[in-house]
Amino acid sequence: MNRGFRKMDKKIVMIIDDDREFLEEMSELLVSKGYKVKTAEDGDTAIEKVKQVPPDIILLDIKLKDNSGLTIFDGLTIFDELKKMKKTSTIPIIAISGAYVKNYQSNYFLLHGIDDFIAKPFSIVKLLENIEEKLGTKNKRNAVRRDI
Repeated sequence: MNRGFRKMDKKIVMIIDDDREFLEEMSELLVSKGYKVKTAEDGDTAIEKVKQVPPDIILLDIKLKDNSGLTIFDGLTIFDELKKMKKTSTIPIIAISGAYVKNYQSNYFLLHGIDDFIAKPFSIVKLLENIEEKLGTKNKRNAVRRDI
C-alpha cells in the first residue's frame, strides 16, 4: 500500500579527484545519504563519463596530476570543457582543493563560474548542505522529514 510516499530519483554526484582514497570515502558517504555516485581520477575519464550520463552536480578537485604524475591545475581545464558543451554547461560545480589557496585564488574560481569553492579539509555537514543547496533539494528533504 502506498502511504503517500513517492519514490524520489537519486541525484547523481560526480566526484573528480586524483586521490583514490578520497574518492572511495566520499562515494561511501554520499551513497549512504541517498545519492548515486560516479567517479573519475583524471580529466579525460571525467569528460567521457559526464558526456555519457550528465550528473546533477560535480565535485571537482582543482589540482590534479596528469598521466606523467606532474601536478597541474587540470580541474580548471575540465571546468572550461564542461562549460563549453551545451549538454553540461548548467551542471553546478563545486571546486575542492587540498592545496593552499589564497582568498584571491578562490575568488578567481568563483568569478570564472565555478558555483562554489571548498578547501580541504572541510566539514562534511557543510559539504552536504552545499550539495543540497546547489541541487535545490535542501528544503524538499526537510519538508519530507517533517511529513514523516
